[in-house]
Amino acid sequence: MASASSSRYTRDTFALKQKAMKYYSENGIPSKMEQILNTMFYDDPSDVHGYLVNYFSQFTLEAVISKLSATQVYGSTGMPTIQTDAFCTVNNKEKKIISSTIPCTNIKAKPDDREKAEIESQHSVVAALKAINTEISDALKGLNPKQQNEIDKILLSIIERMKSEETARKAHEDEAIENPSPIIPTEEKDKKKSAKGKGGKASAPLVIIPDRPLEVFTAGSEAVAAVSQAVCACAAIANNIPIYRHVGNLSRTKGALHEFRIPLPMVTIIQSGKSVPGKVNCVKEYMLVPGVSMTTEKSIEHIQHIYHYVAKSLATKLGPTAKFVNESGALCPQLETPTQALDMLQEAVNAQGLTIGEDMYLAINAAGHEFFDHDKGRYEVITGTLKSPDDMVDFWGDIVLKYPALIAIIDPLRGEDNESWLLLGERISDGVFVIGDRFFHRPGLVSQTPPSSPIQTSGAVLYVEQMNSITDLVQCANLFHGLNNEVVISTNQGDTTDTFIVDFAVGLGARFLKVGGPRRGERSCKLNRLIEISRELEPPLPSEESSHEEDENAADGKKEDDPNEDETKFEEGEQKIDVDNDTEEKSERKEREVVALEEDHEEKDNAPLLWGAEEKSRLKLHAPFVFPVIEIPAPPPDTEREGEEGKPSSPSSKHGK
Repeated sequence: MASASSSRYTRDTFALKQKAMKYYSENGIPSKMEQILNTMFYDDPSDVHGYLVNYFSQFTLEAVISKLSATQVYGSTGMPTIQTDAFCTVNNKEKKIISSTIPCTNIKAKPDDREKAEIESQHSVVAALKAINTEISDALKGLNPKQQNEIDKILLSIIERMKSEETARKAHEDEAIENPSPIIPTEEKDKKKSAKGKGGKASAPLVIIPDRPLEVFTAGSEAVAAVSQAVCACAAIANNIPIYRHVGNLSRTKGALHEFRIPLPMVTIIQSGKSVPGKVNCVKEYMLVPGVSMTTEKSIEHIQHIYHYVAKSLATKLGPTAKFVNESGALCPQLETPTQALDMLQEAVNAQGLTIGEDMYLAINAAGHEFFDHDKGRYEVITGTLKSPDDMVDFWGDIVLKYPALIAIIDPLRGEDNESWLLLGERISDGVFVIGDRFFHRPGLVSQTPPSSPIQTSGAVLYVEQMNSITDLVQCANLFHGLNNEVVISTNQGDTTDTFIVDFAVGLGARFLKVGGPRRGERSCKLNRLIEISRELEPPLPSEESSHEEDENAADGKKEDDPNEDETKFEEGEQKIDVDNDTEEKSERKEREVVALEEDHEEKDNAPLLWGAEEKSRLKLHAPFVFPVIEIPAPPPDTEREGEEGKPSSPSSKHGK
């Protein structure tokens, strides 16, 4: 006879087995095991366990963030920046998915304030590291990295709270400081004041529009770009898709999600400006842009050859000092005039057997804010040569006329010189992209307050830096695309070897990728990744227009074969209508069907076209350059006056681009 303890053990064991059977049944384990074991027997794979892993991986939960770990690294200029490691829980284990590095923040300060700005930037990086490793990591734990919008909102809210705390702390410190004693004017200052008051004519006051105040970022704001970029890359890697494909899923609201175009590289060959020896201040970068019909691989190969040709030419004409290469990988000769560099580039392009203005184009980054003399209220285009904002309109107009291959000018003037900017845009925008860089606020602010219409640019430069989240950049890019503006994604001066920016530009559908010079490791990585993506993409399918033309040609051919076919159909249709007594009802029904069909088509046009997860992404070809014309808005009727001067004449359009 069984003892009481053994019977209790039997009951407990039976109950446990019942629980196990229920647990496995609820998760579908028995049926899945039966299915895969039967299939595997016939497939007879060489790696049995790998076969099982591949099968069950389709049922695993999506990766979720477990923690973030940030460390300090250095960019190409030696300035500190942030590397963020994203860890996720995958198959019940914590695993590092991606290590992402953002470039050093572009320091936008006057030369006198640069040292102070660099120190503040270093302190800000330290604050960002602390925030990422503690508060941000805890806040994002358990979230799916695909939730980019929600994650970016959390990041911005944390930084905004840090900013509020910093503002309150500074206000408290200011209150604690006693009011300083009044400054007694010195004898020397009194003499200067009295000297000003004595005799002499007082010159007319010079009205200068001050620079728009730069946004003040709180220490640690770099955490937004660092984490946002890391999360975006993490989501792509965790789901086994390229980063550009994931960015395409985030950014596209219409069109085919599996079609991607490779942005045209904007490569700096020569650099000048106030920070480089030489007289030319009005151009910071002289760039090359390949034509739309040239393959990415071939265009980068030609650009490298042109760069080396220019380097050898400079060494021969201007001496060894011309071979100096700066931190962006560009050549820095001592130039006397801007046309000197443009002529050299045209000569180098022709020397490669290419046609300037067809195979290869020119572009300029003027950086108008950098060569404006605030004391004199003029632009110092060349050392000792000053021009007013109105004079700059003629200056750039002459440059554009002289060089038809020039297709883009970035920041030709300060954004504050609004009237002159509009005059210049109306004069040259029919053949050149007038692109804004410093012209625009931070992308997050642009998305909140979109530019007024008509917009004053035909392109905008965007960076992944500081408080620029991926969501803000995506929204801003879509906004500019809607305004018929081209998007330029740009690397930073203090770049790293991380190639996220290239995938981001491809996924975003940017027209141009501004990469700096073609030398140095951090620049070559970007160009190599561009070539790699172009090789991954399948060739484009025949366009709908060409297939539509083929259908029309086929229909025309059929019509010629049987000219009486249409007449026969018409007669049959006529006879059928005569027999039908409910013609009015049928007509109404047909009308409703047409309306429903149009609405369905409209809905499909506005929605993104999905495709299978395993389908290969395809290359989308660039359309020829089309330059949106910038026009000065017409004045309101009540301000119109007789004898008002007409608009400045516009130069003839440059064709063949």
